[in-house]
Amino acid sequence: MDDRERSASVNCHHSQSISCLNPIYTSVPKKQFAKMDRPYGMFVGSKDELFDVETVLPYHELPKKRIKKQSVYQVLEGYTHLSILLEVGKQIGRTI
Repeated sequence: MDDRERSASVNCHHSQSISCLNPIYTSVPKKQFAKMDRPYGMFVGSKDELFDVETVLPYHELPKKRIKKQSVYQVLEGYTHLSILLEVGKQIGRTI
């Protein structure tokens, strides 16, 4: 684990956003997404300033089929990165 990964790992305990996106900030995100062993929710805003919808979608295809079937990938129309963070809690609550 390099310094950047270690830093992201430490920070993920302090912020849900960082925790959810930790794999994207590592040097091997595709490998980490492919190894996911739990269902996940991936929410991206159509007006997100940090993530491009077209770039993020392929990561949802990487986990094993059984994990992917239980997971959620959703583009929230009109949302920015900050508004996604505010909306995700509601989405998670409805999903649970």
